[in-house]
Amino acid sequence: MLEYITKKGKKLKKFQGKSSLLKKNKSVEYAKEVKPVADPSTKRYSFHDEWNWFYLPYKTIKGKEYYSLGHGGYIKAVNVDSINDNYLYTNEIKATTIANSPTTKVAPLYDTKNNKIKKTLEIGKKIILDKQSESTDFTEMGDGYDGLTTYYRIKGTNNFIEKSFLKLGSKALLPTFSNFMHVAAKKDTHDYTAQGELFTPDDVEYNQHIKKGTDLVVTAATYVWIKSESKTELLYKLAPTSDFSAIYNQPKGYIKAKDFKYVAGKKLQPLNTFSEINQ
Repeated sequence: MLEYITKKGKKLKKFQGKSSLLKKNKSVEYAKEVKPVADPSTKRYSFHDEWNWFYLPYKTIKGKEYYSLGHGGYIKAVNVDSINDNYLYTNEIKATTIANSPTTKVAPLYDTKNNKIKKTLEIGKKIILDKQSESTDFTEMGDGYDGLTTYYRIKGTNNFIEKSFLKLGSKALLPTFSNFMHVAAKKDTHDYTAQGELFTPDDVEYNQHIKKGTDLVVTAATYVWIKSESKTELLYKLAPTSDFSAIYNQPKGYIKAKDFKYVAGKKLQPLNTFSEINQ
């Protein structure tokens, strides 16, 4: 059960004539106006829709952040799971290293290429995390054949630690760190081959194959002549997927840059120019 408090931090016995205890997974209305934010790391809490970031202004009461519900009631931000049906992110999370097996002595650390480094952390070490990544954010394939692994960046460093070695102090998500660019589809669209032809396997109907809002990882940008349209387009190369991708009808090859919006990660520069293709 969660409790409402006043702006001075005093617990309320009643809120609008009802019990001040708030059940888990209960939806409530907030009083402040949601505002856009360019960089989520600048706000303690934020959220995004398919591609834009926002935050709900909060009030700090006795060192903790609270959202106003109006009528003099406040609720602790750390206990909020989502806003407007979008998961809540935070700019840092406190954590403690733990042993992930009976024989674990220390927690290994990794660099930005997912290579294990010499430095380790002792078990029971308290740390602060500021970024979150999947294994595919470090290398094009990651360990996609065996399932994704989640890593967290230690604040103030470029050292990463695997989730299984951590006891997290919050369930909120952290902004993404990636060596590659994450994009989201602005509309229903398709994927293409490197030659600019629609990717159309014989046994799959690929019309509007990629749905609006789909999140994808891309590793390169290049101008390509689209034969069916007789024009040059900037395409993004999709990160490789496992051989099982065909079973789940996952997109592969290339996608039109204009059909997608940047979400996170390293912004790509084209490997060639428009004029090179149209000489």
